[in-house]
Amino acid sequence: MQFLKTGLFSILWVLVLTLGLQSLNIGSISPIPNTIFFETGALCVQEDCLEQNTVELPYFAAPRPQNIILSDKLNFEFDHDVKKRDEFAFLFPKIQDDIALMLNGELLRQVDSPQRHWNHPHLVIIPPALLLGGINQLTVTLYGPAQEGLDLQPFYFGPANLLEPSYTTRWLMLIGVGMFTFGLMGVLFLTLGFVWLGRRQDRAYLWLSLSCASACIFLFHYSADTSFMNYKFWTATWGMSVSLYVLFIMKFLNRLMGFDALPLERVFVGFLILSMVVMAFAPTSHIYFLLLVVNYGTEFFALCVLITFWMNRKRVNILDFTIFYTCLSISAALGLYGLVQLSLDEPLRNHQLFHFTPLVMAALCLWLIMSQLMRNLRGYEQLNLSLQEKVDQKTAELALSYEQLAKAQRSEAVNDERQRIMSDLHDGIGGQLVNTLAYMQNNDKGDEVMRNALEDALRDLSLMLDSLETDDSIVTLLGMLRTRLEALLEKHGLQFDWQIEDEPVLKKPSPSNNLHLTRIVQEAITNVIKHANATVITISTDSSSVLIKDNGSGFKLMDEQKSGHGISGMKRRASQIGAHITFASDDNGTMIRLDLA
Repeated sequence: MQFLKTGLFSILWVLVLTLGLQSLNIGSISPIPNTIFFETGALCVQEDCLEQNTVELPYFAAPRPQNIILSDKLNFEFDHDVKKRDEFAFLFPKIQDDIALMLNGELLRQVDSPQRHWNHPHLVIIPPALLLGGINQLTVTLYGPAQEGLDLQPFYFGPANLLEPSYTTRWLMLIGVGMFTFGLMGVLFLTLGFVWLGRRQDRAYLWLSLSCASACIFLFHYSADTSFMNYKFWTATWGMSVSLYVLFIMKFLNRLMGFDALPLERVFVGFLILSMVVMAFAPTSHIYFLLLVVNYGTEFFALCVLITFWMNRKRVNILDFTIFYTCLSISAALGLYGLVQLSLDEPLRNHQLFHFTPLVMAALCLWLIMSQLMRNLRGYEQLNLSLQEKVDQKTAELALSYEQLAKAQRSEAVNDERQRIMSDLHDGIGGQLVNTLAYMQNNDKGDEVMRNALEDALRDLSLMLDSLETDDSIVTLLGMLRTRLEALLEKHGLQFDWQIEDEPVLKKPSPSNNLHLTRIVQEAITNVIKHANATVITISTDSSSVLIKDNGSGFKLMDEQKSGHGISGMKRRASQIGAHITFASDDNGTMIRLDLA
C-alpha cells in the first residue's frame, strides 16, 4: 500500500513538472522585426512540382516504417528590395534532418549525402547575386529517415545581423549545451573512475562513472553528425545508452543509500537484455518504433527509482535528499517531455529538452563530490582535533613524567648528600664522642657531669641522624627516639607508656620539621627526667596531635622562664612547624599537647 501511494505521488509529481515544461514553451518560434517570417508554403506533390498543395508551417511528414531516406520539396515566395545593401540570410530554427536550397533556380545549399544533424538550426548566408528585385522563388528540399518523418518549422529571411542572435541562441540551447555537457560528462567519467580506482570497495563511484560514460553516447546524438554510422546501429546504441544511463543511476543510488533493490535491478537488466535482442533482430524500418518502446520502459524504471528513493529518504540527510530527489524528478520530467514530443506525428513543441537531463545529473554529481569533500574535511578536522587533544594529553603526561623524574633525581641527590652528611657526622663527631666516653670509662677519668654531657651530646647527634634518615614517618622517628632514651629512662627509674594509634601528619612534612617535632618531645622528656620526679611518661599520638604526659609533681607555668623548662623553645619550634602547643600542670603531673592540624 505504501509503495502504491508513493508511486502515485511520484507519477503526479513528474506529470506536474512535465506540464510545467510544456507551459514554458522553451524555444518557441515567433516573428523577428524587420525580417520576413515564412508560415505558408506550397508542397510539391510530384518531383516536377507541376502539382502543389498549400501547407502551413510547421510542416510534418508522418514517419513511415520504411528503410529509406524521405524527401519533400516545398516552394516559397518573398518580395525583396535590391537597394538594401545588408548581407541577407535564411534562418531555419529547426529542420529534420538535412535541407537543400535553391533560390531563383540557382543552387544555394547542396545535399550530396543527407546528414543527420538532429533538430539543428541552420543559418544560410545568401550571395547578393542570387537575390532579385521584387518576387524571389525559394525551393526547400527536406531530407530525413522515413522512420522519423520530416519536420520544417517557420523560418526567416532578413539581414544576417538581425538573424544571427536568434540562431546563436538556438545553437547554444541545443548544440552548445550538448557539447558542453558532453565534455563535462567526459571529465566526470574520468574523475569518478579514478576515485573508484582508489576506493574499489565503494562501487557507488563506479556506477556513477559509467552513467557519465553512457551520457556521453547519448549526447553525441545532439551535438554531432551521425550519418557516417549505420542507422539501425546508431539508433539502437543511442536508445540503449539512455536505458543504461538510468540503470547505472539506479545502481549508484542503491549503493549510496545502502538499501536492497536487487529485484528491481534484475528486472530492469532483464528488460534491457530482451530489448537488445529484439532490436538486434528487428528490421531497420521498425527500429525507431522499438526505440520509443524501450525508452518508455526506461521512463517507467526511472519512476521506480524515484519511488524507491522516496521510500528510503530517511537513510540520507535532508539536504542530500532534497537535492537528489529534485534532480532525479527534473530528469524524469525532461525524459517524459522528450518522449511525448518524439511520439507525436506533429509535436506540440519545437525544441527538444532531453539533452538537459545529463546536465541536471552533472549538477548532482558535482554536489556529491563537494558533499563528500566537505564531509571528509569535517572528518579530517575532527580527527586533527582528536589527535591534538591526544598530543596535548601525552605532552602533559610527558611533562609530568619529566617533573617526576626531575623530582626523583633531586630527591636522589638530596639523599646522597644526606647519607654523606650522616656518614661524616657518624664517623667524625660521633666517633670522637664515643671514643672520649670510652676513654673516660676505661681509664676512670673525668667527672660525672662531663660524662653526662657527652652522653647527651651523643644522643642529640643520634637524634639528628635519625631525623635525616627517616623523613617520612614521625612514628618511626619517635620510636627511634624511644630506643635512644630507654637506657637513660631506666637509669632514672622511669617507664614509657607508649600509646601510638595513628601516624601524625604535619602541614609541611620535611626532615627539618620532623626534627623540630622530635625536639619538642625530647625536650618534654628531658624536663620530666630532670625536674618532675615522675615514674611514668606517656606518649600518645593520633593523626592530628602528639601528647606527652607524666605523673610527676608538676610545676608552675608562671615560673617557666625561671625554672628553665624550655617552654619558650618548645613554643618556638611548634610555631615553625605550624602547630599549636598547650601546657597543663598540677600536683598530679604535667601534660603537653601538640595540635598539628
